[in-house]
Amino acid sequence: MARRKASLSQTGGWHFLSDIFLAAIALLARSILPGIAVHAIGLLAFFAVIWPTDYLRHPAPLGSGFLGALSVLALVRLARASASERAGMEAKSA
Repeated sequence: MARRKASLSQTGGWHFLSDIFLAAIALLARSILPGIAVHAIGLLAFFAVIWPTDYLRHPAPLGSGFLGALSVLALVRLARASASERAGMEAKSA
């Protein structure tokens, strides 16, 4: 069976969405440290799970993402937590 390579648009789209996600984490947390942790976990998962069997992998389209849905839920939760923390800090300073 011939292996189909991921197209540039799939790979580029994945990197673009990952960068947007990491930027949102940094913006909401007001620190790049959580993004560094998420990136490190992603690299570890990639090299431990995906890399050894990469030649068997069939590139999935970007739209089919359970992890994408979890990412959006995590960002919404982080946004709520950071908004309530900011409101608490503003109330203290007033």
